[in-house]
Amino acid sequence: MQNPAKALGTHGAGVTEYFPEKRRLRALAFWMDGRWVKDYEVDIAGTPCERVIDTARLCR
Repeated sequence: MQNPAKALGTHGAGVTEYFPEKRRLRALAFWMDGRWVKDYEVDIAGTPCERVIDTARLCR
């Protein structure tokens, strides 16, 4: 995840799995600000992720 974050010029990058019944994302791997983040899980309500998941389109 360090390499994708560096290539994209972002502070972090991650790979998540989505739980539609809970509308939550859980990180399988998450890199943020130079370190691995363990046990990261988030509700998608009100986030850019919610828009992407609901519309199946990228947002800018």
